[in-house]
Amino acid sequence: VETGILKPGTFVTFSPANITSDVMSVEMLLVSLTDAVPGDIVGFIVKNVSVKELLRGFFCGDS
Repeated sequence: VETGILKPGTFVTFSPANITSDVMSVEMLLVSLTDAVPGDIVGFIVKNVSVKELLRGFFCGDS
């Protein structure tokens, strides 16, 4: 996380593909988090987005 806060329920957009989705969960080392703050290195699960739709170099931001 570079800036802001990422938490479940947040709508995010992946650019440059302009894919928008809802964050279902945020995890750090397989531990579920209520939110992620700047400096945290996390993984997150989004609804209805296939891994094949996202390519290296895409970035994610608040919708």
